[in-house]
Amino acid sequence: MSKPIRILHVLQRMEAGGTQTFLMNLYREIDKSKIQFDFLTEYPTKQFYGDEIESLGGKVYRSTVRLDGNILKFENKLRNILTENQYSIIHVHAYTIGFFCLKIAKQCGVPIRIAHSHNNQMTKGLFYPAKKIMRKLYPIYANYFMACSEDAGKFLFPKKDFIVVKNAIDTNKFKFNQSIR
Repeated sequence: MSKPIRILHVLQRMEAGGTQTFLMNLYREIDKSKIQFDFLTEYPTKQFYGDEIESLGGKVYRSTVRLDGNILKFENKLRNILTENQYSIIHVHAYTIGFFCLKIAKQCGVPIRIAHSHNNQMTKGLFYPAKKIMRKLYPIYANYFMACSEDAGKFLFPKKDFIVVKNAIDTNKFKFNQSIR
């Protein structure tokens, strides 16, 4: 029997947030003999979904990049993870470090490199200038583009074709309507 295709998802955290819950709903239902999810987070602490991921056969890798800002250390960790596991796919959900992830993945020969947009705007603050730069660099090494909405796709990939993968319900269906009350 052949080994499952391993997909590495890169996110800030694996807490009980929207993106993470969407991924876990998918992960619980996929045929793990064919596809296996692993996760790399930007924080070193154990997180909400960690035990469940491991019970389903996945791996959780933790980095310190959000705490120490050490991109070289993060790149080396990612390079080791990709080399040791021979991933077919990397799916990056964090555009602020996405450029680095996708660059290393290309260097390591990962054939499918997905950049995924979950935002349609940037918050202003101390890191706003850096975020603007990373927003432009993010898609350079990706060869597939996904977004959770048209607006999110246009925000990060204004000149690219992208696939919208809706990760929420259409709340308009549940709005009050006097005529069908």
